[in-house]
Amino acid sequence: MDHRPHIAFAELPFSGPENTENLPPSKIVDLLHSSRNLEQPFRRLFCDITAKEGRPRFASSPTGGAYGTLASISMWLHLPHRCTGSDEFAIPGFPERCRFHRSQLNPQVREADKSDPWSRFMLPQISLSLKSHGWLCNTVEEIEPLGLESLRTFIKLPVWSIGEHNRCFPDDGIGQRFGNEWEAFRLGGEASTRFRRERRVSTRMASGRVRRANEENQTGVDSAELGAPVGDFVAQIDCGVSEPLQSLSRGVPIVAWPLAAEQAYNSKMLREEMGVSLELPRGSESCVGEEEVKKVVDLAMDGNGKGGKMRKEAFVIKEQIRDAIRVEGQLKGSSVKALDDFLGFVLTRTEELSKSNLFSE
Repeated sequence: MDHRPHIAFAELPFSGPENTENLPPSKIVDLLHSSRNLEQPFRRLFCDITAKEGRPRFASSPTGGAYGTLASISMWLHLPHRCTGSDEFAIPGFPERCRFHRSQLNPQVREADKSDPWSRFMLPQISLSLKSHGWLCNTVEEIEPLGLESLRTFIKLPVWSIGEHNRCFPDDGIGQRFGNEWEAFRLGGEASTRFRRERRVSTRMASGRVRRANEENQTGVDSAELGAPVGDFVAQIDCGVSEPLQSLSRGVPIVAWPLAAEQAYNSKMLREEMGVSLELPRGSESCVGEEEVKKVVDLAMDGNGKGGKMRKEAFVIKEQIRDAIRVEGQLKGSSVKALDDFLGFVLTRTEELSKSNLFSE
């Protein structure tokens, strides 16, 4: 008998472009504004499902990591860089010691004034999110103590740090480990001087989608199993939250190239709070030359210096992530407990809403 859940598709009315594939960057915000027209059709869909199945449904939208998420929403809400002429500044929600730099802001935030098109989209979305019953956070309790404590204090809502249960610890070879999207790679001297190649190779590696870095021997990079001793390896990513978590779950330190969104905030956390990362010049318009790459890679590979310290910290975090998803008898790791707590919360809310018939309207 096939016990797989049946997945049904529903069509919602929407006019205009449905994705960003053929949109110039300047038009992406127009698509975001148009997406708000889906609110009422989506609500009607929820009501129809509830009427048909006799019980309400919940939808959840996980955040990224705690630190990066808090930095992002606080930047949009307060625009602290507009209140100072300094390149460094504090932002609400973080301790004074956590100074942010103007170069860490993406262009949309940097130019925002609360009346611009991006602000007019982002601020209502943040406001609605702050009215939710709680947030799921793609991190592990033990590795982000500052971010989680600060986020919970700031939003005054439950935050469940559920980590990446389904992707951190695959069982078999490298092809299955990260869905053929990740490989660790050994960086030799020759490789360090080939990263620039019209930015194509660098972009592929920095995007966190390294499929075959040594394809046709274009980069001089030898692939290797990520579970091997980490002394010879470093992961290079764009510094979203999923890629660092996957890398650290194997004890692999990071060379980060933050490009957009909250990636520069994630990179800041990995360097300053965790001590497991080095950073290439940030921003989508940054120019990463071969000498800069070689310098950073050599530093990361130095087992007796910064690279060695990073690998030690990465190994500690690897064990913390493993413990967080461990289930041994009655003992459960923090991410397992958080997921159980979240599901219990949803079931309780479902019963309450069913009794009050809030979904029958």
